[in-house]
Amino acid sequence: MPSAPTAALERRHRSIRDDLAAHGLDALVVTSLPNILYLTGFTGSSAIAVVTAERVYFLTDFRYVTTITATRGTPGECPSLELVTVDGSYDATLARLLGGNGWTRIGVEAAHLTLARHQWLTSSLASEASTAALVPTERIVERARMRKDEHEEGREVCALRALAWSLRDKPAEEWPGALLHLGDNLTAKEVFDLAAAGDERAKRIFEIMGEMLGIALAMLANIFNYPLYLLSGGILPA
Repeated sequence: MPSAPTAALERRHRSIRDDLAAHGLDALVVTSLPNILYLTGFTGSSAIAVVTAERVYFLTDFRYVTTITATRGTPGECPSLELVTVDGSYDATLARLLGGNGWTRIGVEAAHLTLARHQWLTSSLASEASTAALVPTERIVERARMRKDEHEEGREVCALRALAWSLRDKPAEEWPGALLHLGDNLTAKEVFDLAAAGDERAKRIFEIMGEMLGIALAMLANIFNYPLYLLSGGILPA
């Protein structure tokens, strides 16, 4: 699935800017990579985005400058993006940007900016006699991500098509939930015990459910792009 088109990114920026206005913020520093992907389409491993009422300042190093520049004029170009090349320290570059634009209230992602980084940035701004204050915020971008736009709905359709395609050659009785007529009211442990004992039908259940679990995780990763997924339950060791 291609990255979000420019129009979708613009709508996302508008939503964030509405939140900034509601919280009386001049800018929002975005350090979470999934949130940066959501706002800019950037899929690299190092970047910081600063969203203001008019621009999206994008801080990244030399490794990604060519990639970002290549998006200019494409259907996935990030609107109002201003590239800031990092030469050395990301935080030092960020401090210079925050202190040099006359902003007074700057939101930071409390869940994604460590205390040490927050203290260092605050100290750096103070040393430059900047009046900017860093304001902790909670899940501004995450709340926007919960409201799916047309592009994300399209991603879900693609995932559902992939699921349907994976089942195309399987008879109905082999679909998840049917348990291949092993019997009624069986627990997961009982199915596991049958599979461990060599029952081919029970083993087939594990094969199908493993495939379906993989597809479900791929769908989650495609839609939400969280960096970590934790699986739990008594049957997982199987």
